[in-house]
Amino acid sequence: MSIVRVTPTQVAQAMKDDGFFSAYDAEVLIMRGRVLTIESSESESLVRLKTNSTYATWCSITKASLAAIDGSVMTVICLGDNATRQKGGVLLGQCIAS
Repeated sequence: MSIVRVTPTQVAQAMKDDGFFSAYDAEVLIMRGRVLTIESSESESLVRLKTNSTYATWCSITKASLAAIDGSVMTVICLGDNATRQKGGVLLGQCIAS
């Protein structure tokens, strides 16, 4: 396991190209990006980050660690093996906003 700095576009494109899990499965991902949308529930928020891909990047973040608003830039830390393929993108689960 190593630490890899990535962009939301790299993550989305890797999932689109079927290369995400071979590239990032056992890695700690540090990603910085602009917030497009935030959908919140009682315990977590689903944050969509801006990409330059036709695929999207979403991060599931516990509300306790989230202090972002639409349009702001945030840094997210997550494990690549917590990712799941979604229709039209990648969802990174159990992320921490820093």
